[in-house]
Amino acid sequence: MKGIGLSILVLALGGMTLARAAAPPACGPRQSAVRRMFCSHPALAAMDRSVQVLAATTVRATTRQRRAARRDQRLWQAERDDVLWRMASNPSFTEDQIVRRAWRLERSRQAFLLGRTGQGAVPSPALARMARVLRAHPDVAGDPLRAWARFDHGVVLAGSLDAGPGHAVDPFARVELRPDAELRERIDEVTGGSPLDLLWLPEARLGAVVSVQGTADCQLTVWFRADRAGVAHGIPAPMPGQIPCGHTRLTLLRVGLDTYVALERFNGAYAVDVSMRQWLGTGWAGPLRLRLRYQHALRVSQLRCAHGDCARYAAVIKRIARRYDARPMGPNISAPNLRPGERIRVRQLLWMAQRDRKTSLGTLPLAGDEPLADFCSDASFFVVRVDGRLLLGRIGHGYLGWRRSDGWRIGLWGVKGGKLVPLAGAVIRRPRGRLLALAAMPPKGIPTGG
Repeated sequence: MKGIGLSILVLALGGMTLARAAAPPACGPRQSAVRRMFCSHPALAAMDRSVQVLAATTVRATTRQRRAARRDQRLWQAERDDVLWRMASNPSFTEDQIVRRAWRLERSRQAFLLGRTGQGAVPSPALARMARVLRAHPDVAGDPLRAWARFDHGVVLAGSLDAGPGHAVDPFARVELRPDAELRERIDEVTGGSPLDLLWLPEARLGAVVSVQGTADCQLTVWFRADRAGVAHGIPAPMPGQIPCGHTRLTLLRVGLDTYVALERFNGAYAVDVSMRQWLGTGWAGPLRLRLRYQHALRVSQLRCAHGDCARYAAVIKRIARRYDARPMGPNISAPNLRPGERIRVRQLLWMAQRDRKTSLGTLPLAGDEPLADFCSDASFFVVRVDGRLLLGRIGHGYLGWRRSDGWRIGLWGVKGGKLVPLAGAVIRRPRGRLLALAAMPPKGIPTGG
């Protein structure tokens, strides 16, 4: 989507005004690219209709639950359209790839809604227990496993031991364990002599060696079980091929008298997948999965302005963020009614943005000190009026973790001396909040996005 907002806005200027228009007819030429794709593929359109029907289905729901379900559906649809629009704006993706991704997103949503209404996957007893506790405390934010353990005294999470000060202490010795020769060889192979942490659950005498190699975001894990003599022996990994990276992590836990390993994975900005496998004494049972969908709020942070008073710019940035959050595609950002002669002014702004190029790179400059470079270059441009003056705006997707969209950045530019100058900029955060809905999903060894 690099620079795609510029071309979209140029096309809009050539064929229609930038004023807010009425909803176009189905499959009309003024429909968004995502909606046209659904219209032009009957099977995809039929799937989307079935998802909409499922989303409207309620089973013994309270008024609060129905509102939460409607909010969740709106959030999911905005996420879906944003993903597909960005793919459609990237020439490296073919139409077939985009349609297939749309189908996977719809099927994943269908599976979630079927589970929510009790017609889909059946959770394991442990996941069902987790669901009951979290439904009873939907306002608790943060890690869902820790929230579960906080209110369910029958749940114990494994403790983590590091290598100690200076990494001189063997964490095995701290819990009076001795790895056998095969396990020690495997640990040395994985860690390469680097410091390691120990995940240890004494009630089940199960644990894992966790090593960080190459990056602070990815962990390599070796699993083991200790016998009564304190000798640790290697066991198969519960999630084969899964290396926790970024916002994916493995946790060992005890639920009553049973032992499980849980894999948490962020699925988009508002969802967390929790897959669990039970330890059966000699191996791991098949995995089951629960998807948790959350509310979010928009928070303006790191607001900077070229002048002392930021209030007028802050109000505009908040308004743009709310509009984009509802329909996160550049063409959907409402533009001001253009006065006579202002269309030429808009074209000048776009031309200068293309000429300077600094506004189409990942380091979006904010008014003030340094540009923040931890944002990708996916962006859309728009025109906004502040105190009667037309300004060029840019909204870029923020990647504040490995492949996890955690918000946006918005910048506003004016013209001075024939050049674009930054007037204001801010980071828009979308922290997770209240739990909106959860449902069992079809079992998979490794949760996938969707």
